[in-house]
Amino acid sequence: MTSVLAFMPKAVVDGKRSVAQKTEKTDEKAQEADSHGVHGEEISGEQLELISGLRQRFFLAEQKADLLPLFDSLNSIYRQFNRYDSAAILSQTVVQHFPEDIDAVNRAASAWFDLFGLSLTEESASKAREFALTHLNKLLSLEPGNLDNQVRIGVIKVNSENPMEGITAIRGVLEKDPSNQEAIFQLGMLSARSGQFDKAVSRFRQLLEIAPEREDAAVALAESLLRTGKNEEAKELLQRLKDTTKDPAVRAAAQSLLAGTDG
Repeated sequence: MTSVLAFMPKAVVDGKRSVAQKTEKTDEKAQEADSHGVHGEEISGEQLELISGLRQRFFLAEQKADLLPLFDSLNSIYRQFNRYDSAAILSQTVVQHFPEDIDAVNRAASAWFDLFGLSLTEESASKAREFALTHLNKLLSLEPGNLDNQVRIGVIKVNSENPMEGITAIRGVLEKDPSNQEAIFQLGMLSARSGQFDKAVSRFRQLLEIAPEREDAAVALAESLLRTGKNEEAKELLQRLKDTTKDPAVRAAAQSLLAGTDG
C-alpha cells in the first residue's frame, strides 16, 4: 500500500541587494522550480501561460492589497501541481516588501513550512527548515500568543536534533488549548509515523469531531484505519472524500489509498 502520510504537510533576507535585484533572482528561481518542482505533476501550456501572466503582475505589484491576492492565486495553482518550492520562493518577495506585516510573514512561514514537510532530500529540507524557522520566529515576535506558530516550530524541532523538545512544545500547546487543531493533527501524524496507528486514529477522530471539514485529517484517519485493519470504515471514508472533495490533492490521495485496498 502506498503511504500518503509522508506527503502531507509535516531564510534570511540579504540586505545588500535592492528589492528589484532580489525580485529578479526570485523570478529566475521560481521559473526553474515551475519546470521541475517537488515531485510535481506536469503543468499544461495553458496553465503555464496563466502562471506567467499572474507572475508578471505579481512582480510589478507594490501595494499589499495587490501583492497578497496575486501570491494567493499563484500559491493555489502551485499547490494544485505540487510546486511547493515555487510558492516558497515567491513568498520571499512578499516578506521583502512587507517584513513587519503579519499577513505577509505568515504566508512565507506557511509556504516554507509546507515545503519542509515535503522535502525529499536532506539538502532541500535543511534549506526549507532554515527559512521556515526564520519566518516562524518572526511571527512569534509579532504574535507571541499564536499557538499555531508554536506548534509549527515544534514540528520542525521534532524533525531535527531535538525531537523531544519539539514533542514537548506541541504537547504544551495542548495543555494551554486542548482543542488546538494543529497540535492534535501534528501529534496524530507523529503517532502514525512512529507506527502507533491506534493512537493516530484516536487523535484524528478527536480532530474531526472539532473540525469535520478538515480533509487532511480525514485522509490521515483513513490510512491509519487501514493500518489497524479497519478496512471497511476506511474505504467508506475514502470514497466519500473522493466523491465530495474539491481539492485535487485530497482526491488523488483518496484514490491512491483506495487503489491499494483492491484485491
